Amino acid sequence: MNDGKLRTIEQIQELLEAGNGIELQGACGEEKKNWIEEVLVRFDYLRLKRGDKGVIRKYIQKVSGYGRSQSERLIAEYRREGLTRLVGVVSEFDLWLSCHVPRRQS
Repeated sequence: MNDGKLRTIEQIQELLEAGNGIELQGACGEEKKNWIEEVLVRFDYLRLKRGDKGVIRKYIQKVSGYGRSQSERLIAEYRREGLTRLVGVVSEFDLWLSCHVPRRQS
């Protein structure tokens, strides 16, 4: 779905209120998950206020066709894996540095 022009919560809210038939056409499960993650990152979901998170959740449900439970599960998975992935990248990089960069002798 080409929704890259949607940059504010207000735009999402207007789209939801218009009630147009917006849906990911012919998208498989993996494509939907990737789209959901892209939306969560674009709107910095983890830092949004409660009400704004609700708007994004409704948008994800409407466009993906997933129900409330499924979308909540995917958001929770993003929350867990997003933090884990970041920690994993940092620790792998630290390990690489410790193996490949010589220490300065004082």
